[in-house]
Amino acid sequence: MIDRDLILRKLDGVRHHSERLRHKLPASADVLVQSEDLRDIVANNVSQAVQFAFDAATQVRMNGRIAGWVAPPERGINNLPVEYEYVRLQ
Repeated sequence: MIDRDLILRKLDGVRHHSERLRHKLPASADVLVQSEDLRDIVANNVSQAVQFAFDAATQVRMNGRIAGWVAPPERGINNLPVEYEYVRLQ
């Protein structure tokens, strides 16, 4: 079962760390090069945003399942059936 609230919390984490990045990134790359602390802050927030995004995607990606709040498409990619196994995970 897909937990919508969990996914929304994960997306809030992406939003939070993206917002911190927006506020912390300097106008010049030279400032970033000269400040190890600022590089650490930026790297940490990039890492956290990516992790939250990955966690959200992991919750949604379930073989043969479509989230309950999304209308299933009539056809898949290249007019294949929605159930078509586009990627085989071994």
